[in-house]
Amino acid sequence: AMTTLPAIDLNKPLKDIEYTRNRTINHSEEPGSTIKTFSIIAGLDNNIIDLSDKVFCEANEDEIGEKVIYKFPELNRRPIEDHEGRDTISVEEVLAYSSNIGTVKIAEYLGKKSIYNQAREFGYGTKTGFDPSTEPSGIFRDPSKWSLSSMHSIPIGYEISATPLQIA
Repeated sequence: AMTTLPAIDLNKPLKDIEYTRNRTINHSEEPGSTIKTFSIIAGLDNNIIDLSDKVFCEANEDEIGEKVIYKFPELNRRPIEDHEGRDTISVEEVLAYSSNIGTVKIAEYLGKKSIYNQAREFGYGTKTGFDPSTEPSGIFRDPSKWSLSSMHSIPIGYEISATPLQIA
């Protein structure tokens, strides 16, 4: 089942043709944190990580529970932030707490090919086939076209797009 709002009454003249657009099928957006699972699934499926493995999420004793910003040295100190700082947590907790820092560290460990292949296996960058005439395929570039920062953006849902139906 799906619905879109605002609803329209087709018995009345349309004020704006935009109201007829089914945003569930033909509106793309960045998936954000919903894609974090793919890094973890890629590691689990390939027996590279285990849910009990530990990840240091860069919070020191004074930052536990507070917002933490980690500047990845590989990216000229590009900042990635977590809304609640954590010290060392399990892979399972990285997902449970939706840790950006933990997810990016796992993704770096797995490599871009693993991340790309797992997301493609779930259909990112392809149409669902629900409405081939209007549905976009979304944006999900081949790893050969990723920038240096892509490895720190894609695993947490940036630099890619999908429709709400594709995300679901």
